[in-house]
Amino acid sequence: MIYSAVESEAPAATPRLPDDRETVPGALVDPFGSRNLVVLNPAAGQEDTDRVLRLLAGAFAVRRAGFDVVETRGAGDAERFAREAAGAGYRSVVAVGGDGTVGEVITGLAGTGVPLAIIPK
Repeated sequence: MIYSAVESEAPAATPRLPDDRETVPGALVDPFGSRNLVVLNPAAGQEDTDRVLRLLAGAFAVRRAGFDVVETRGAGDAERFAREAAGAGYRSVVAVGGDGTVGEVITGLAGTGVPLAIIPK
């Protein structure tokens, strides 16, 4: 499920990154360059997922930082989301989950230079 902090949109049928980028010839700014991607594993841990999302939304709002949230549904999703986020130009990726989620995100970001934040859930 994809959530956006800026606009409300219907959840996508299959998890994938938002693809609302416009191609602008000669553009110097990446459309996702000021956004952060939160990769959330709702099945991980004991914490209430909605509570974690509210806390994250508050933290990003205070900093006036844009973010998008994607939920994993199975093995390999977190790695794919992280790799796509790096390719799309996201500013950073936040892994919210357990060891497996964090490991997949690390693998997806390996060698990209995109910063990673870890929120244990």
